[in-house]
Amino acid sequence: MSDDAIVDIIRLCLDIDTKAEALYRDMAARFGRNEIGSFFDEMCGAERQHIAFWNDLLHMAEEGMIPQVFDHPHKVIAELQAVGSRIESLIDQYHGLFPTNEAFLISFRLEFYLLHPALETLFHYGKTIEGATGLQSPLEEYESHIDKFISALNRLGNVSPEMELVGESLKTLWQENRSLTRLTNVDQLTGVLNRRGFLHAVQPLSHLAQRNAFDIGVLMIDIDHFKKINDTYGHQAGDEVLVRVAASIKSSLRISDLVGRYGGEEFIVFMPEVRVQAMRQVAEKARRSVEAVRPRDIPVTVSIGGASSRIGQRVNQDVENLIKQADDRLYQAKREGRNRVLT
Repeated sequence: MSDDAIVDIIRLCLDIDTKAEALYRDMAARFGRNEIGSFFDEMCGAERQHIAFWNDLLHMAEEGMIPQVFDHPHKVIAELQAVGSRIESLIDQYHGLFPTNEAFLISFRLEFYLLHPALETLFHYGKTIEGATGLQSPLEEYESHIDKFISALNRLGNVSPEMELVGESLKTLWQENRSLTRLTNVDQLTGVLNRRGFLHAVQPLSHLAQRNAFDIGVLMIDIDHFKKINDTYGHQAGDEVLVRVAASIKSSLRISDLVGRYGGEEFIVFMPEVRVQAMRQVAEKARRSVEAVRPRDIPVTVSIGGASSRIGQRVNQDVENLIKQADDRLYQAKREGRNRVLT
């Protein structure tokens, strides 16, 4: 069953970018085949890419594959509805061939409205699940989109120094939005997903596996004797160990796999479409990779527990059961001497 609120949010994002595409298309047509018209045509093309992303994400949400990633969804809905109304007002304003600087002022206001944090949050979420779903998130291209806009504003818009400053503030706002999104979903020390971000990202992958009758795998990974490392070498060294272990795990995985910091010195890996033997090989590769690192010449090992099965009709419950099975095997690996894989 789909979450109606997340479906509504994605529909509103689609509507917003559809209106933006229409406005840029009209601007490109009015300025014709000169440099300014080409610029607005390029902005229009970027919005078409965003529209394709929203359509794909909306389809997944309507299938119940996208979790609610917002803490206050109804507040987000109200804000996005207001953004849509403001963009409609911009479209109403642009009914004549305005001078270049006025056209750029309208487009600046449009880009400002498009920086609502909800869009960045969903771009980031889409990027997280890109490898396993084929979804194409605009996240990495958006900085280039902003830079091109600011460059054209300064170069072609005949703007005042004050407007140049406003243009720079646009990028600052985008950077702040991106930082806040990362704070919500990414572990700031290791750079991998935090528990919240990981569990959100797993949901569509689990639904895809259930629909296609694929086996999935879960690995629980815990650093052996981590408290002793902290006590012996200090917490700064302990932090470095966490960073290096996270990097070693990530480098051992397939592009479709997800890794998150589950808490403390424990990491979790989700592997879509994997057989037990392949899962065991990846786990062993990660174990050996960690053992070889030795940050600050500190000997570091991990214990790994793994579980694999197909997902039934109770998708979320089945994933929770797999996590528990992997966790049980992790602690069995600890009891049997550590620095080993049990699946």
